[in-house]
Amino acid sequence: MILSTPQTVDTIASHHWEEWQLSGVSAKIIQRNVRTLYDSREVDKVLNLNTKSRQKHSDHLVPCWMVSGVDPLTGENTLEGVQVKPDISPLGKDGKAIKYKGAKNYPAFPMFLDIGVEDYWQQVLADKSIPIIITEGGKKAGAGLSINLATISFPGVSTCRKLGRLNSWIEAFAGFGRTFYICFDADILHKRRVQQSLINIARDLAATGSKVMVIKLP
Repeated sequence: MILSTPQTVDTIASHHWEEWQLSGVSAKIIQRNVRTLYDSREVDKVLNLNTKSRQKHSDHLVPCWMVSGVDPLTGENTLEGVQVKPDISPLGKDGKAIKYKGAKNYPAFPMFLDIGVEDYWQQVLADKSIPIIITEGGKKAGAGLSINLATISFPGVSTCRKLGRLNSWIEAFAGFGRTFYICFDADILHKRRVQQSLINIARDLAATGSKVMVIKLP
């Protein structure tokens, strides 16, 4: 999915801009990757929702911010890995608030944010001496990239592997000389399922010759 609309500061609501800045993300990265959406039909398109209905739309999800990045090989804007956060979180079937939403019926895809440097991700891909942080969510990725750390966002710990193998993008960046810092949310401290996913990812990365370190967030 190619994103044709250019990113400008005029497309971002002030409270969304402030939210990202307070998360440690630089103005340049916010401007190049984040937008505020007010039109529920645009949200439908971004999240691949309500595609068979002319009446039902995502009115309950607006306003919201969306973050999307680039294809790491071409540098083109893409909606692969897009993340949306409504101002008012909808409730799931279990009654719990759904804070973030990704595109429906698309495979889990990592997000490579645009930092304004030509061929940045191609350079990281080619140079195994550059360490990479794997984290959850666009804001964490933006915070890492804002201090010159190559940081890739995944929609969740379980999406780093598929059918018992590393996600193909992680595998592409892995290899001898590469150090990965795995930095998932703090729930890794008390969720056995998340801990097991971390162990599996670390084992598979180590098998490629990569060095693996774990960052524990407070």
